Amino acid sequence: MRFKLITVLAAIAALAVGVTASNAGLRSETSVKIKIPKAKAPAQVQMTIDNTHTLNGVGVVPERVNQVVIKSAAAKWYSKGAPQCNIPIPSAAAGNNTGGPANPGCPAKSKIGTGKFEAHDGIVGQPYDPSDAGRVTGTLTIYNYKPSGGAQAALLLEAKSDIPVPNVYQYILATVKGGSITASVPNAADLPASLANLMRNPDMSYRTLSMANMTTTIKAPKVKKGKALFTLNQFKSMDFSIVLNRD
Repeated sequence: MRFKLITVLAAIAALAVGVTASNAGLRSETSVKIKIPKAKAPAQVQMTIDNTHTLNGVGVVPERVNQVVIKSAAAKWYSKGAPQCNIPIPSAAAGNNTGGPANPGCPAKSKIGTGKFEAHDGIVGQPYDPSDAGRVTGTLTIYNYKPSGGAQAALLLEAKSDIPVPNVYQYILATVKGGSITASVPNAADLPASLANLMRNPDMSYRTLSMANMTTTIKAPKVKKGKALFTLNQFKSMDFSIVLNRD
């Protein structure tokens, strides 16, 4: 069976900001690649976000993205198309964001994707220090999460840091509702103390933490009966829209 590879490429100036001296080197680019054998079959989607910023050839802290919104009328999600995770999600607001892995963790069968990320910390428009907490990198594991509040589906992103502190976990929930996937991007205050404390100013305020780039791949498992977790209803109109909302 030959797979169709559908690529949707979007170069986005988030919130339609104009090019000025301060953001001339800011890249706001996204790409989406979908692999699917036929309409309504289980699909695989890869998304890349590039929010890096260089100024006079030097890497600087980019303007912060606080939310990613993906819209498509062609894409369809069905939460029961894969085993679901329904664990309590650790968060700073709940006071249980220790930095360790969630306990209990999501069932292995609910895993639907992987990825990697990089974030830069400091003052927006100023150089970041890649040898200190100025650069945070890590990996992503994505689970099919049980939706609530009328959502069609939900995705739980488990981020695990490599640099500057290894094996610190942060959890991010993305919801699928009304044809849109929406995910809020954590700031420094949302992180576990082992990372967040490295990003404090002398007055105990936090420096800006900005997503620099992220790549994720989600693969819908094969289903013997019923609907797929993620698919495309048709190929005629590929209407993917990706918006990077900023502070």
